[in-house]
Amino acid sequence: MKMRPLILAVLLSAVAVGGVGAALIGAGGRSAGVETETAGKEETVDLSGIDTSGEGFECLGGLCKDNLPAEIRYEKIGAYLHILKTALEAAPNPDNATACHVVSHEIGRRAEPRRSVGELLELDDGRCLYGYQHGVLEGWSLRSNLENLIAGISGACQAYQDGSTMGGLGSAEIDYARGSCAHGVGHAIALQKAGSVLDAVLHCQGLGEGQIGGCAGGVFMAYAATNPSQGGEAETLPLEKGEVLGLCSRLAGEYRVECWSKLWLLGIKVGIGSLDVARICPQGPDGDDCGWGVGQGLYYEHSLDAGKAMSLCPSNVQPVCTYGVAWSEANSWVGSGGRIEEYQSVCGRLSETERVACLEAESEALRGAVS
Repeated sequence: MKMRPLILAVLLSAVAVGGVGAALIGAGGRSAGVETETAGKEETVDLSGIDTSGEGFECLGGLCKDNLPAEIRYEKIGAYLHILKTALEAAPNPDNATACHVVSHEIGRRAEPRRSVGELLELDDGRCLYGYQHGVLEGWSLRSNLENLIAGISGACQAYQDGSTMGGLGSAEIDYARGSCAHGVGHAIALQKAGSVLDAVLHCQGLGEGQIGGCAGGVFMAYAATNPSQGGEAETLPLEKGEVLGLCSRLAGEYRVECWSKLWLLGIKVGIGSLDVARICPQGPDGDDCGWGVGQGLYYEHSLDAGKAMSLCPSNVQPVCTYGVAWSEANSWVGSGGRIEEYQSVCGRLSETERVACLEAESEALRGAVS
């Protein structure tokens, strides 16, 4: 079965689908995290001067968006991320996973702007659904103009090279981290308000082959959101129904693959439901990508009820729609704090042939989600 793009990492609450805790669509790579012991010695973390008095739904370890300094010094970033890591490890539940993403995202946005994107990303530890990573990239965009951003796209994700163990990530996590970075670059492009979704997504070519799909997904998600910036500075990006319906046919290669798989998400913004998307899914490989996306859409449209979503998968995109539902269920489970060993498969109701592919989809999601 064809591998799906693993880097989604979006809060669907921004697209008016469900609540924050239930709507983490995914992330990339198993989280290795910052080790508390290095070479047999306990890590020393200077937590002095950090305000950990915050309380509320979007707070973790006493850190909230509202009690973070306007600018976080480079030397202190690791300490802030360590607090989040420790708090999430102590209570790994969906609410804390969501709060971890929100707060780490804001830490990235407020990271010392005089440092380069590469320097800041060297501190990424992959936790919190790559919130810190995406915050760094969005902060870079908000401090840049489109010309400067485009010039920097090719080198934006160079920190995540094969064999790197930066930020506590092991070699197995780097590929996911690189894909997540490409997705974050897509968000950064969208924040520039570069025109139509087609105008914006074509800037992803700067990342090069293999990363264009991840970047395109970031652009599409930003345009699908009611506001692509978690901080609220960016205006709502323009999107029209006719534009969405004709978008994928105007793209090719990685752009086209990602477009069909995200068409359900773009459709939400303009009033096109997942079953409506299914009716225009093409034949052939593009249809598989589209059908997989329809499965994801049905899953979130029906409040994460995998059984209901599977029962609604239309015949023209069966069984790939079913696999999309199963992937979403598994990805949502781990991405929101569930333990892999406690996951309950939703593939048992399928025929033996379909069950094999369905279990593969679940396994892929469980490997790729960030706990």
